[in-house]
Amino acid sequence: MKRPLTFLSALTVCAMTALGLSAAPAQAADSAPDAAVIQSSVAAAKAGDLAGIDPSLLRSDDPRTQEAIDTLIAHYKPHTAAADKLAGTIGTEWTELRDAAAESAIDGNDYVCTNTALGAYSDQLLEGLTLTQYLVILLYGVLDIPSYDALVFGDRDAAYSYGTAGQYSNEITHTFRDLRNFWDIESGDIDLMAMKNDTMKDPYKVGRTVAWMQGDTYTDEEYLPVAVAIMALMEPLPQGLDNPIYTFNAFAFTAEGDPDPMIQGIGDALVMGDGILTGMQAVGLDEYAPRAIMSHEFGHHVQFETGVYEDTDLTGPEATRRTELMADAFGTYFLVHARGEALNAERYLGSSQSFYEVGDCSFTSAGHHGTPNQRIAASTWGGDLAADARAQGHILPAVTFGDLFEAQLPALVAPDVS
Repeated sequence: MKRPLTFLSALTVCAMTALGLSAAPAQAADSAPDAAVIQSSVAAAKAGDLAGIDPSLLRSDDPRTQEAIDTLIAHYKPHTAAADKLAGTIGTEWTELRDAAAESAIDGNDYVCTNTALGAYSDQLLEGLTLTQYLVILLYGVLDIPSYDALVFGDRDAAYSYGTAGQYSNEITHTFRDLRNFWDIESGDIDLMAMKNDTMKDPYKVGRTVAWMQGDTYTDEEYLPVAVAIMALMEPLPQGLDNPIYTFNAFAFTAEGDPDPMIQGIGDALVMGDGILTGMQAVGLDEYAPRAIMSHEFGHHVQFETGVYEDTDLTGPEATRRTELMADAFGTYFLVHARGEALNAERYLGSSQSFYEVGDCSFTSAGHHGTPNQRIAASTWGGDLAADARAQGHILPAVTFGDLFEAQLPALVAPDVS
């Protein structure tokens, strides 16, 4: 049972006092570490290998910050297989932007790729990030804590608000209702849920989520110091623990077919983060973005229910690109269709560029979601299908739509630069 916030606040104060924590960032070492040492340590952190991180990179000149680091080192445990599986689910096109520091093994000579406004915005949210903070983020999955917390512990019966001031609540809930009515799939078991910016300010939520990721049961003694240390180390980032980067995500989830008991108990969900909505507003895309995000993520549920998500011989980046471009097409078909949102296709695609903004160029990455041009092409194709159906108001069955997309896919991913 969750303890009252006042009790947790008192525990937090006691823990911070005991640790001597402040919001001071880690200080740079007297001499810059070797690039190869940094590279190998980052790789180790990504793999959850604490022993592989050079100890000199987990040092701070500030004693209180060092105590926080020491706490996290002492309490570190690798993530469970279940947590790693969910990482694949909550790793989306939105977190591709958030994780701009991740390595990229690409050859972009045959493609047109550009930096986007959303990418620049996400860079601003991580301005001043230190190497020590980055290593802790990788080891503990810090930026994903609100995503895990919403999916695993979120209240399935809550009446959520969407947006930091609830400004998108009506739009998102109405769009979700319309999506359920539009597509011919079983969608009554899909829960619409919010990922809120205040998660990182709640030591109980941070602690219980870290405990779950490590396969443990939360106790104040074990995980409150961990939560407080994470919060103290992350506080120096822009906007502190209210930073939209923590909820810069939206994703679809199903446990169908997964035998892991830690995952099987989690119901189908579509989770919308306040941070991604804030980001879309910041770059002027909020006129259509909430509906575009919703329709794309619901497109993944259409894939789950019809079986097309796994029904492919493609592997690696090509497989991920296929599912993402298909979700783009599903989404725009709904948005433009007369019996969906009935948006003007030309105006929608020309002014929002929502999908263009989240294209990436990591062609050989397993998480490749398609280039910006490929994503806008998939959206345009879906919009054209909807426009053709406008006169008669006929909605294509989801399976039929998927078959048509499969036939079109080679043209959508053809190189756009000779």
